[in-house]
Amino acid sequence: MTVFTTLLGLLPLMFATGTGAQIMKRLATPMVGGLFSVALLALVVLPAVYMLIQRFRYREQLRAGENGRPQVRPLPEEDAQAGVS
Repeated sequence: MTVFTTLLGLLPLMFATGTGAQIMKRLATPMVGGLFSVALLALVVLPAVYMLIQRFRYREQLRAGENGRPQVRPLPEEDAQAGVS
């Protein structure tokens, strides 16, 4: 949300035509590009990579298990008694 409000605040600098607009355009353009790419990475690419890693790990667990069941590591004694999962 903060990234999008910052992008909206930088848009007038990118499209300015008054005195000193050339300097402001040169500052605002890379900032907008950087913020846009970071937002895209954080909202789309990283969750997709995370899902791929989780699928890979689950498939590896299925291969390691017997009868198609994934191997499950037992909880430590103290966590099992407390009911923490």
